[in-house]
Amino acid sequence: MLPSSFIFFQLLLGGLLLGGIYALVAFGLSTIYGVAKLFNFAHGTFLVMAGIIASYIYFSFEVNPFIIMLMVAPLFLVVGFIFFGFFKPISGRSPLEFVVGTVLITVGLMFVMDDVSLMLVGGRIWSIPYSLPSIPIGELMVSSTRLWGLIAVVVITILLSLYIRRSYVGKAIRAATQDREAAMLTGVDVSKTTMFAFGIAMVLVAIGSVLYCMVLTVAPFGGFPMTVKCFTIVVLGGIGSIIGSLVGGIILGTSEAFVGYYFGLPWSEAVSIIILLIVLVIRPQGLFGFR
Repeated sequence: MLPSSFIFFQLLLGGLLLGGIYALVAFGLSTIYGVAKLFNFAHGTFLVMAGIIASYIYFSFEVNPFIIMLMVAPLFLVVGFIFFGFFKPISGRSPLEFVVGTVLITVGLMFVMDDVSLMLVGGRIWSIPYSLPSIPIGELMVSSTRLWGLIAVVVITILLSLYIRRSYVGKAIRAATQDREAAMLTGVDVSKTTMFAFGIAMVLVAIGSVLYCMVLTVAPFGGFPMTVKCFTIVVLGGIGSIIGSLVGGIILGTSEAFVGYYFGLPWSEAVSIIILLIVLVIRPQGLFGFR
């Protein structure tokens, strides 16, 4: 096989994995917005914090990254519940006061978490340099670490889809996303549903952070660019759509991989903004959303 074909396949595999990670994290952001009608500016910063914690566990105790996922997921479920508590005092305010309050709270938390992480770990860059032997496929040598990461993303996406569609909490989240008032009239406890939506979002962030650190790195003050990427995926895929988040994540991840290789890393960081502007102009409701 030609070297150009080998490079193309490696870029495609890396882009698919990165896109799947983006999709998991972005669906959490989409879920919070759909249920609570608030945009979490600190979403990417939570990923950075989870990534630092996961990397610390890996270096300190040499735990398998897939085991680390099982360790940080329950921790960030609790973090999600606590995070939800910050918005309880303003839940009954007017729409304008609620929007302003949520922006101030999430932006404030973003700055606080950035400063705390910088104080605790300094400006150090964190990652999980976990590698497995490559798998030969014909003339190709495929990274089994990335392949297993991609399989993990697919399995988690399927399980998440089944949970959202078939469990009571998942159905309640979907109902509250579509029509909050109607969900309340049918007996859904919207407050508890919103709390679980926050918890699920943070679990996805925790899982995504481990996979992300296996591919790239995280550092203090690196959360907001991730939030912008997640917002781009939400806009591209549509609010509350798992398929939309997956498609949007794959588009963004593969675009970053190919643009970064052929045009340079600075341009890969600009891809999310370019895609966001194009989608807002051409189809603001997203690929799988409604007006």
